[in-house]
Amino acid sequence: MSESQGGVSVNMNAQQVLLTGALDFASVSQLLRQSRDWFNQDRVIDFSGIHTSNSAGLALLLEWMKISRQKGHQIKYHNVPAQLMTIAHAYGIDDQIPAENV
Repeated sequence: MSESQGGVSVNMNAQQVLLTGALDFASVSQLLRQSRDWFNQDRVIDFSGIHTSNSAGLALLLEWMKISRQKGHQIKYHNVPAQLMTIAHAYGIDDQIPAENV
């Protein structure tokens, strides 16, 4: 399934979501609304197609972690943009982000 959420394109398969575009203040709130049903199972979110991100993107990652945990599932982030991890490091929470580069 492929769809567009603001400045982000979403391509989903059974367990993975590939995001492409800009993860920023303009796209995050719509993407959050559209993504709530993604976490009815364990999920991998791949950010390899994200070319721009900011603190709104980090807030989205944290919210997805909360939603996934509340539903009793795991979430993993692949290829998180360096910009997001730099912001997470500045807040001292980078070690809490379930991220890996693949």
